[in-house]
Amino acid sequence: MKRLESVFDLNWKPRLVVEASAGTGKTYTIVGLYIRLLLEKKLSVDQILVMTFTNKATSELRGRIQNRLQECTDVLKSGYEGDDVFLKECSNRYGGAGKSEHLGLLINAIRNFDESRIFTIHGFCQRVLSEEALYAGVPFDMDIIQHDTLLLEAAEDYWRDFVDRNGESVGGELEIAKLMKLGKSPRELIGRDGLLTLFRSAGARIEGDLHPDPSSIFEKAWTLRKNMREEWSENREKVRAELLVSGLSGYTERNVTGRVRKMDDFLHDPKLKKDSFDQLKYFLAETVYDESNLTQKSRRLPEKLRFFDLCSEYNALLDDLKRAETALIYNTWKDIVERREEKSSQSGSMTYDDLLIRLSDVLKDETVGLQLRRKLLQSYPFALVDEFQDTDGIQYEIFNSIYPKEGEKSGLLMIGDPKQAIYAFRGADVYTYFRAKKEGDPETWSLGKNFRSTPGLINAVNRLFDATGAKPFLEAEIDFKPTEAGLPERENEYRTGSAPTAPFRFILKKGIEKNKNSARHDIYNQTVAQVIDILNDDSNRILDDKTNGMRRVEAGDIAVLINSHRDAMHIKEQLKEVGIDSVTYSQQKVFDTFEAFRVEMVMNAILNPFDRTAVNNALLSGLFGSDLRRLAKLSDDDEAHQGILNELQDLHEIWKKRGFMPAFRKLIRNDGRMEQIASWKDAERIFMNLHQLVDHAAMVETQQNLDPVSLHMWFIDEMMNPDKSDEQSLLLESDRNLVKISTIHGSKGLEFPIVICPDLWEGKDLKDQFIRYHKKDSGRLTLNIDCLETEDRETAKREGKIESIAEEIRKVYVALTRAKYECRVIWVTHQKSHLSGLGAALQGKEPVLDRLDTKIKEGGLLDEETLLSPLMRLADEYPHLIAVESFIETKGMVQYSYSGMPLETLQKRSYNGRSVIEVGQRVESFSSLAGHHSDTSEPDYDQVTGRYADLLGTPVTALQELTIFGFPKGPVAGTAIHKIFEHSDFRFDTAMKADHSELIHQVLGSYGIGDEWIPVVQTMIRDVTGAALGELDLSKIEPEDELREMEFHFPISKPKAENLYRIIRNKDYKPIGSSNLNHFLTGFIDLIVRQNGKYYVLDYKSNYLGDMPEDYSSGALEAEMQAAGYDLQYHLYMVALKKYLQRRIPGFSYNEHVGGACYLFVRGMQKQSSHSVYFDRPDEELIVKLEENLEGRSDG
Repeated sequence: MKRLESVFDLNWKPRLVVEASAGTGKTYTIVGLYIRLLLEKKLSVDQILVMTFTNKATSELRGRIQNRLQECTDVLKSGYEGDDVFLKECSNRYGGAGKSEHLGLLINAIRNFDESRIFTIHGFCQRVLSEEALYAGVPFDMDIIQHDTLLLEAAEDYWRDFVDRNGESVGGELEIAKLMKLGKSPRELIGRDGLLTLFRSAGARIEGDLHPDPSSIFEKAWTLRKNMREEWSENREKVRAELLVSGLSGYTERNVTGRVRKMDDFLHDPKLKKDSFDQLKYFLAETVYDESNLTQKSRRLPEKLRFFDLCSEYNALLDDLKRAETALIYNTWKDIVERREEKSSQSGSMTYDDLLIRLSDVLKDETVGLQLRRKLLQSYPFALVDEFQDTDGIQYEIFNSIYPKEGEKSGLLMIGDPKQAIYAFRGADVYTYFRAKKEGDPETWSLGKNFRSTPGLINAVNRLFDATGAKPFLEAEIDFKPTEAGLPERENEYRTGSAPTAPFRFILKKGIEKNKNSARHDIYNQTVAQVIDILNDDSNRILDDKTNGMRRVEAGDIAVLINSHRDAMHIKEQLKEVGIDSVTYSQQKVFDTFEAFRVEMVMNAILNPFDRTAVNNALLSGLFGSDLRRLAKLSDDDEAHQGILNELQDLHEIWKKRGFMPAFRKLIRNDGRMEQIASWKDAERIFMNLHQLVDHAAMVETQQNLDPVSLHMWFIDEMMNPDKSDEQSLLLESDRNLVKISTIHGSKGLEFPIVICPDLWEGKDLKDQFIRYHKKDSGRLTLNIDCLETEDRETAKREGKIESIAEEIRKVYVALTRAKYECRVIWVTHQKSHLSGLGAALQGKEPVLDRLDTKIKEGGLLDEETLLSPLMRLADEYPHLIAVESFIETKGMVQYSYSGMPLETLQKRSYNGRSVIEVGQRVESFSSLAGHHSDTSEPDYDQVTGRYADLLGTPVTALQELTIFGFPKGPVAGTAIHKIFEHSDFRFDTAMKADHSELIHQVLGSYGIGDEWIPVVQTMIRDVTGAALGELDLSKIEPEDELREMEFHFPISKPKAENLYRIIRNKDYKPIGSSNLNHFLTGFIDLIVRQNGKYYVLDYKSNYLGDMPEDYSSGALEAEMQAAGYDLQYHLYMVALKKYLQRRIPGFSYNEHVGGACYLFVRGMQKQSSHSVYFDRPDEELIVKLEENLEGRSDG
């Protein structure tokens, strides 16, 4: 690879690749090459195709080229005596012979610059398809849409056909269960947790071991399970007895009893969640009839029973069942894609991805494609493609089709840096870059001078990535070439004290951390300490760009680069605590801000004014000027409630007739709402984000002619996938002197004086069902969808893991090269830090591959000293470049005090307002029957506002003592407790031993509750799990035995609340409020569990009854249950459970299958105790009577 010292050194070839390391002037080079093409090839501006990947980059590139054209014109007119190397060479080359011709070319270029062809790749495809509609076979009036509504329509059509086709077939219930596993609705089916990865990987090879006839396998499996269930129902006790009296080793009474219970649960699972269970092997004929399994004491085998043979037959089918499931996934994806393509061809609309695929397909055609290729090559003989490492296979195929690999009349120049390929999650494919480089000219070029950083920092990064002399980026195709300083004088722009310090500082906490949550806590504290250390050091001086003199380092000079918005939130909060303001930097997508949630809530309420949940959300967004007190009062104030409904309906009419922006302006300017928002903290930022969101929505609404419902769907899609939009949160003038916090992805292309990297110790875990990797032989992108652990699946896991680590290394390179003067890396060694980006880079390729399944342990094959030894060696050899330092002590951390003005001029204002804003009244949500007027479409989290209040900063009651009794009270805290028990990572069967610190940290943090409560909640979880609940043992409940947040909805008549209370309490009762139900009863049940063949309803209650255990006695619980109407609640739940089980369990018996209702008042619960637990199992007669009254068949 040759170093490109000057843009004039490059010789034009049909295919050229230029590698541009960080800070080496990539855009400068593209602009220079553009000028060369104009003057040397005598081209016009409409003959040079320039492509990059974002609208922002396109706009910047256009401006840079236009400015350069003017500069070159001035040089040729007047000569040049300045320092710009390019302009000097331009004057020498083009200012002599042929000067007038060159000048004419430049002047024409400036005059006709509006005709320049500088596009995003999508913009180029759109232009080609529009101009060459006949060639491409697309409508002349083709619509370009951002939101892929056609995919959802295709999924809905497929869903209906699938359910209709399998609803009555043998085995169909099993097929439907497998589809529901992918997604519980069409929207979920094509979403992130469904098949979205497949839909977004156009051109990838889908790999999987597919059964050729999946329906036959599902039918066989269903039939066998049915036969097993029937045989088990008839001979369960005989099977159990035969196993117990046999001489089989390990078949003790305890073991057999446990296995029988597991078989009960497996065969009576109404949702068919699992294909098998571990204990099935103990029922197989080949196991129970194997004499080698007999003990020496008894040589008796079990009697020959048909059940054992059925188990063996079913077990033999399991591999085929997995292959059938793989086939179902593939066929579902393929069917939806085909349906969507058909809809697209009929609709005349295309998404941006459709543009790429369509143009690529047309160009490959042997007849039409050949003509189009010739025409495009004639129109654009030369192309410059920026950021080429971010292309994918389809994009490259377009370039590859147009531009030949031989000849002198055309050229394709691709410039990029594979070391900065970090956008695989957006579809970018660095292996496409490798392919293009391989297929291009053997002579490749690189830019070798870094114009961003100081010489010392450049050399430090060089040493770091060349520490082992091996392949630090893992990929064989990426060679690390050290760069030189393009601006040696930059060393004088930053001074640290009297003695110079190393520009790269590695801040180390010694020891190996096992808990990531604990490590993150230390990292957050240390990040704040490092910021304070920089700002409080009076000797730190930096060049001021405005005055060209040296000044003190300010907060705006520092950037903290992190992996996730979670880390950003915590660091931002902790900086605030010590008096340092920060801003999430401008690369944050505006659709990823909380203002986007506010706008979506308002949209939803305008479209659904009679949906109480939607209206409540909108009121709590703050944009209506509402608070919790007003929301609570709306339930009783009919006039106020009607006023809100009238306003929403008026806004709906404005939206339909005039558009969303007029409707939003009407809302925000009414009733003094703008003034109220202006009083909020960060009001300037909030207004800017709101304006940007509404303006962009209005633009899309007009461009795509979207009705209100379609615009709302588009908005939700943008929120779910904020990274696909160029619309970013703007950097305000008031933000400029704040610490910048940015994700590493968001920082690419930016530079900062001082960079702190606190996350480089943490690796990335692969949890995707569909594994993305590249075939070694072909480099082709492959997605493995196997449900069976095949050899291909194992290969995919290993290669996918290696590729993921490789991208993490590239992220490290991006992070470290953002700094101009100084970079600090904060490091905690975790058990898997060797698989983090920096950890892997320090080891080199071969050690990483050998240690994929290894953990760092003291005294193990890999310990902390071994991992960090390359870095320690560098620090010893190059102390002027790299320093290893210990953590700064964070106890009693000093606050940052510098403000740019004398401290005595700043005075703290006292606050005399209320410390807590109480909700005016209790808002219950289990049922309006109880007279609390709550919204039955909300899960029962003790108060309906819990889901949203946390987002609006609802204050949490001040805490006195770190016990469960002192745990915050109110809706936010109650919701947090529910969220922990409902979290997908929480399991009852491991709760007694598992460390839930990280889960608790995440949930409490999202609700504004501090980490000091983590041990308290951890103890509470174990107390709840280990409590004595009669025959129910929560510690043995596995995930497949749970049904969380079950929503029920069934028709009823018009029962009177007092009649229902009379039935359940067996006496007259005056209800809390007068309320009737009409037509339907609906609600949510916190948890249904199954154990020993019985089903139980569980409800978590965070109610605060007092600070002593005796405050949660059975008498106190009884009083609370009746006062709150919870007794009516659980009786209604029992009716819902009965209806649910009757439809799913053949031969359902209330007495046999229903265990009862447990209300868990978590604040008072204790292990091995029934204290603070309210349990009841209503008689079947009472439940039937209640059901009849609800349905109008009895008057109670």
